[in-house]
Order: sequence, then C-alpha cells, then structure tokens
Amino acid sequence: ANTPRVFQRSICSKCSAPVEPPSVHFLCGHSFHANCLADGTAAQDAEPECPTCAPQRRRVREHAAMVASRAVAHDYFYRQLDEAADGFGVVADFFSKGVLSPLGR
Repeated sequence: ANTPRVFQRSICSKCSAPVEPPSVHFLCGHSFHANCLADGTAAQDAEPECPTCAPQRRRVREHAAMVASRAVAHDYFYRQLDEAADGFGVVADFFSKGVLSPLGR
C-alpha cells in the first residue's frame, strides 16, 4: 500500500489533450485535467473514483451483492427443503421466485 507509483500518463483520459497541472491521477492509470474531472460528479465525491473505470467497478459490486444475497437464499432454500413434507412444492415455489435461476439474470 505504501509502494510508490510513477504516473506516466501524459494524455487526459477524457479530452485526449496533454495533461498539465492541476491534474488528477487514479491508481488504475487513468489521468484527467482537474477541470475535465469536475465536469462529472466524481469530483464532488468524498472519494472520487475514475469515471472511466466506475461502470465496471459498479457492475462488479452489484454482482458481488447479488452473489451474496443468492448465497443467503440458497441456505434458506435448503433449510426449507429439509423441513418440508413436500420437497417438490418447495422447489417449485423457489423457482417461481427466481431464487434458483442462474446468476446474472
């Protein structure tokens, strides 16, 4: 975490003009003029994230949350299945709620 990092990006990732101070450099390697970054909402955030990488990072966070919620649902499913007199009814009920559908849907 305390390893120095050299930023050699010389082109703004938004406007493609040469980067000159004041500029913002993200650990992902993207660089922006401060004015180009201020055009978006990231500049006002307490901990701004790279606007180029933000959509992918958001998808990863959403997917991780979905996987976590599905894990809880699976545990609940198996508990219900163990306690049910009619296992087929439990399976049908969970399918109808989409709990057993593949990830990403």
